[in-house]
Amino acid sequence: MIWECDTTVYRAGWLRAGVVGPAQLGTTGYLYETPQRRTLTQYWEMIWNDKLTDAMDYALESGLDQFGVDIASWFTRYPGRPEYFTHWGGAFKYAASVLGLPIGDYPHSRRPPQAELPPAAQEQIRAAYRRLGLIEQ
Repeated sequence: MIWECDTTVYRAGWLRAGVVGPAQLGTTGYLYETPQRRTLTQYWEMIWNDKLTDAMDYALESGLDQFGVDIASWFTRYPGRPEYFTHWGGAFKYAASVLGLPIGDYPHSRRPPQAELPPAAQEQIRAAYRRLGLIEQ
């Protein structure tokens, strides 16, 4: 069974065609919703139930699509190595802290070669969560 973390393939009907399976493994979905506002869960339920147009409309109306733009590439790109795709652990930990999730005693990524998340990134991440409505204004 194949899974893909890029929403484009699901919107293109690959699940319906049997190219990918109904799973999101190892993703950052926990950073896209709260128990009180389960926007990502609702979105994926529409995808899995083959309501692709409804899911795309919902992603636009709920702010999920804009959140992806607002969060920029802080989850996957370290400015010190712009050509290098990486999961920036510090961005995940900071985003989790913004949502009130536990991050442990050390607020930064322990994975080398990652530097500490800069203040500009922190501001952009916090603003993205405000715009999506997952944290207070």
